[in-house]
Amino acid sequence: MFWKVYARKVKKHLKNYIWQCFLATVAVFIILMIFNLYDEAVIVAAFGSTAFTAFAMPKSWMARSRNIIGGHLIGILVGVSMSFLYRINWTVVSVPLFDNVAHVLIAALSITFAMFLMIFLDYEHAPAAGTALALTITPFSLNTIFFVIFVAFGIAVFKWFFRDHLIDLV
Repeated sequence: MFWKVYARKVKKHLKNYIWQCFLATVAVFIILMIFNLYDEAVIVAAFGSTAFTAFAMPKSWMARSRNIIGGHLIGILVGVSMSFLYRINWTVVSVPLFDNVAHVLIAALSITFAMFLMIFLDYEHAPAAGTALALTITPFSLNTIFFVIFVAFGIAVFKWFFRDHLIDLV
């Protein structure tokens, strides 16, 4: 039953499904080719989520350019800030496992702080919480920061350019 309803929806908008997935592929391909950072798996994962949000749900609140760019800027701010805490050696002589627990807690808190700031400042973009986490647990790199900024702007501009041809697919 469910499959029949879903199949009708896909059949009705098949052109959009193909077109929008193709646009996401082109946007991701261009950005990855420019930056050659496809080996930064954690950052690229957040980027993939942004591409999905922008091209599969282009009319949603989180897919607005303001939210994509602002959310990732908040993710950068939180991720870089939390990465300094993450780099501290938290080993305590009496509790050898504390080092790992502290790192896991800091990583989890990076998502919490990013969520709070995005909601408080009205820049909700769920994939940007992944940016905060990724920048917390990976070594600091200006190239990575520029990559995230370029991706946020690139996806937002690409989506804006094709906005009249995009529909919500989910």
